[in-house]
Amino acid sequence: MSRHAPRISTVIAGLACKGDSWNESAVAPDLVTGRPVRRLTAAGYSEKPTYHTNTAFTADGEYLVFVSGRGEQSAVMKAHLASGELTQLTGPVPGLGGRWELHKCGPSRFCNGQGINGTTLCVAPRARQALFFHGRALRAVHLDTLAERTLLADIGTEYDFPEAVGYGHVSADPRRQAIILDGNVTKDMLMWLYWDAETPRLEPICRHATEWDSLWGQLLDPHPAADPTGRRIAFNAAHGGRSDVYTAEVEPW
Repeated sequence: MSRHAPRISTVIAGLACKGDSWNESAVAPDLVTGRPVRRLTAAGYSEKPTYHTNTAFTADGEYLVFVSGRGEQSAVMKAHLASGELTQLTGPVPGLGGRWELHKCGPSRFCNGQGINGTTLCVAPRARQALFFHGRALRAVHLDTLAERTLLADIGTEYDFPEAVGYGHVSADPRRQAIILDGNVTKDMLMWLYWDAETPRLEPICRHATEWDSLWGQLLDPHPAADPTGRRIAFNAAHGGRSDVYTAEVEPW
């Protein structure tokens, strides 16, 4: 189905078709800071690219790319951040979680490793392409034309870094001399840590309240990331046995 397919106006419990668009978002003020926070998804298990290695936004900060798993299928999605409109960029594939999760976390009744993984998704911001793994293939989909191609048919066996047992949950902010924390100081807040001062200070961004250890893999980790313009910070949060993708509106420096 083309990207001009009729709009779907309700929450999609399962996945739709490639090119379908709909809006299931909701905006509410954060209870701590009052900043507008938009929940982009309302079903299934959704996961944005992880903060410190992969890019989630287009260069203009207008779109965020993530993976949504619904029913027993997964697909790559994009969200128009000003409106919350979702567009399904790929057709649904069987399975939840990718080979990385299967290798890292082991098989479970939820994650069979045959789907698409959100943490390893990555956007080429100016080329407007999303790169993702499906099985052992590295694939790309264009965010506007939805054209797909295979870049590498077989990535080979996976590997791990067994000595890398811990790291900080931090990411950078392009408009502030601050790093973004999601669980280092408090368990339920996104925070800015302004480090370039004689006395570093903390500033709350919003409350994510993710339910730690409630889901498999990385679905429950907020993995905050600021868009290139510094207008928004995107993050994941798990609630009630599901996970959603959110954005918090923040003023530029």
